[in-house]
Amino acid sequence: MARKKVPKPQLVFQLFGLEWKTYLVPSDHKDLGKGTDNGACFYDRREIYLSEALSDEQLVTTLAHEIQHAIEDHAGIDYEQPVDPDVADRMTDQVALGWLFILRGCPDLVEVLKREKPL
Repeated sequence: MARKKVPKPQLVFQLFGLEWKTYLVPSDHKDLGKGTDNGACFYDRREIYLSEALSDEQLVTTLAHEIQHAIEDHAGIDYEQPVDPDVADRMTDQVALGWLFILRGCPDLVEVLKREKPL
């Protein structure tokens, strides 16, 4: 019986001290919402899937979108639940901190987001 091939991560980065892996997957991959989603973020296994059918600009935009989901999950942010202004301000602090971790600690990821380097 043949073993299922495990895809190689395109990019590995740290966020809040945790390792995240990014994968390019076929646009009809089962985890991309039956081909309707450009990307998906899996918090439990710290993986981001991106459709390989995306243009370069769509790819970095979707990657930034999925990283934002990872930051929000880590910070316990749920935009559907109303919160007091002080809590909302702490949430904003957590999102900003997540992006600072990316900017300061993930130079390869920043180069990809700036389109200076391909994913």
